[in-house]
Amino acid sequence: MSPQIHSRVLIKSFLTVFLPLSALVGGILGTIYYQQVQTEKVVLKTNELGKVDLQTKVISGDFHSVVSDLIVISRQNELQGILEGVDGQQQALSKEFLLFSRYKKLYDQIRFLDQSGKEVVRVNFKQGEPAIVPEEKLQVQAKRYWFNDTFRLNQGQVFVSPLDLNIERGEVEQPLKPMIRFGTPVFDRSGQKRGIVVLNYFGAKLLDNLNQAFANASSQGMLLNADGYWLKGAKSEDEWGFMFPDRQNRTFGKAFPQAWQQISQQESGQFQTAEGMFTFTTVYPLVEGQKSSTGAGQAFAPSQNQIDTKSYHWKIVSWVSPDTLTTKSNRFLSQLLLLYAGLVGLIGIGSWLLARASVNRNMAQLELRQSEVELLKLVEREKILKTRLSSQIRNSLDLNTILSTVVVEVRELLQIDRCQFFWCHQEDESTSLELSQQACAPDLTEPLGLTLWLRIYLKY
Repeated sequence: MSPQIHSRVLIKSFLTVFLPLSALVGGILGTIYYQQVQTEKVVLKTNELGKVDLQTKVISGDFHSVVSDLIVISRQNELQGILEGVDGQQQALSKEFLLFSRYKKLYDQIRFLDQSGKEVVRVNFKQGEPAIVPEEKLQVQAKRYWFNDTFRLNQGQVFVSPLDLNIERGEVEQPLKPMIRFGTPVFDRSGQKRGIVVLNYFGAKLLDNLNQAFANASSQGMLLNADGYWLKGAKSEDEWGFMFPDRQNRTFGKAFPQAWQQISQQESGQFQTAEGMFTFTTVYPLVEGQKSSTGAGQAFAPSQNQIDTKSYHWKIVSWVSPDTLTTKSNRFLSQLLLLYAGLVGLIGIGSWLLARASVNRNMAQLELRQSEVELLKLVEREKILKTRLSSQIRNSLDLNTILSTVVVEVRELLQIDRCQFFWCHQEDESTSLELSQQACAPDLTEPLGLTLWLRIYLKY
């Protein structure tokens, strides 16, 4: 077999083993990759649904707790004493508010305002050091929307302001201080409305809970108001757009128009677009008997509309970016590709060794069969030679004729270039050879000299 044919056979045998095994390994790893990606998606979706649902319960629980605190504050005996004109009750109520502020640590301000909007008692949290505001620093809040919206309520009703930023002296307080004001009207024993009690709840507490839920997570937690403004967003500069004139266009709908169309029209859900995966739900923190309004972004502007419990809602949104969605799967794919490359290398080496062993075995078998054929041919030619020699001997008893026939037939039988017959003469201690007959291949023109044959013979 020629080297070219041997190489082609070897490569063909190698590919016959290598390609199916490589395809099989690739199929197995591809199936593993697909199942892993699907499992990761299911786990991710389940986790995001759990986070969103948990935050809904946390917000509802926080609201219930604050309303309970408000009712307790509004029914203080010292407060009724102030309404009845009892001496010393204002100082006693201030101390009660101070203790409450120190214990709860949830309220930036605790206030009682009379029917004219003037603060009667006020305690400021002051970054963890609650203090009673001196009488000379008490303010009139009659033009604030939350005072008017609370004062118009009936006994037992609660006003909850929108989650917005605190305003001091007509300006948004810096650093930003998210705030929700819970208020309820106060009545004397005769049923006459005499003022309101207000708790300024730290909105940052609520937002911190959202941050903690999504800390070290692959998703971004967001809180949106009913109009799609960010109360908690991916970028701080996009938040509170309704409070700043230069941020009026920074809404979730502007950033994610396709997603907002679905989120704004449905209570809850989970879907994936080119913008990523969104998991959302709607939070209705108010319960029956609680009122709210649209609020106002300006310090002394009235609220535009009163809203019911269903209109006061937020959207909790979990957003997983497209890059995050593919990061884990791409990392796992890279690991599988490295594994596949290693396995293919091993398969290639094994296939090559197997192919070479198989080809060598087949060649050995082929050579053995060829040798058997050649042996059979040789035996057949030997029979023919014997037959011819017998025939020559019978036809002619001339020795030279017989020898001439023998060398020709032997050369053809053995498939050699030259066959010669020599007479050996021994005289005393010398030996000589005499060429008698020879048969040569046609392309051999020079006869083999006697001297060479003699030298070979003597050496032997």
